[in-house]
Amino acid sequence: MAGAGARLPATRARVMESPTVPRLLLAQLASVLDYPARGGGPLRDCAAALAAYPAAAARLARLATRADAEGTGPLEESYVAAFELAPVASPFVGDQLFGAAPARHLFLVKVKELQEQAGLDPSPELPDHLASVLRYLALAPPSEARDDLLRDGALPAARCMLAALEGAGNPWRDALSAVVEVLEALERTLPAAAPAPLAAEASS
Repeated sequence: MAGAGARLPATRARVMESPTVPRLLLAQLASVLDYPARGGGPLRDCAAALAAYPAAAARLARLATRADAEGTGPLEESYVAAFELAPVASPFVGDQLFGAAPARHLFLVKVKELQEQAGLDPSPELPDHLASVLRYLALAPPSEARDDLLRDGALPAARCMLAALEGAGNPWRDALSAVVEVLEALERTLPAAAPAPLAAEASS
C-alpha cells in the first residue's frame, strides 16, 4: 500500500481540463471495474473507445477475448478473486492509501462529500471504490479537489492494485493497466502545486 505518506496538493495557480481524456472515457473505465455481469461487453466497448491509448486498448481487448473464449463464469470468478472475497487487490482507494489507519475514515468522508457536491448518484459500494472515484472524476467540474483526488488518490491506488494483480497473475490486471495508463495521461495535464498531507486535506 502507498501508506500515509501520500499527499494532496494544497495550492495551484490554475486548474486544467485534459483535452485528450474525455469524461465519457473515465465513465467507461468505471464500468469496466463493475462486477462483470454482462460478460466482456463493457470491456470491448471501452477498448474501442481507447483508440488514443493503443496499449490500454490492447489490454482490455485481450481480457474481452478471454471472456469470450472462457465464458462469463471464469471472468466473474477472477473478478471476485481480484476485488471481493479476500481480494488480491482491494478496490478501495482509501484502503490502498491508508489501510486501517484513522485517516481512511477522514478520506471516506471527504470523498463522499465531493461526490454529493458533484451530484453523483449513490452507489452500493463505499465512496472510495475506484469505480465510484472514476465516476466522480468523469462528472465533477474542474477544481483543485478533483485534481487532488486524481493525482494523490486514484492514481497511486490504481498503481498499487495493478502491482498486486500482476504479482498474482490475475487477468484483471489488464483492466487496471488500462485505468493506470489513462489516469497517468490525465495526471500529466495537471498544473503543479505545493504538497500538503492527504489526511489534513481530507479533514478540512
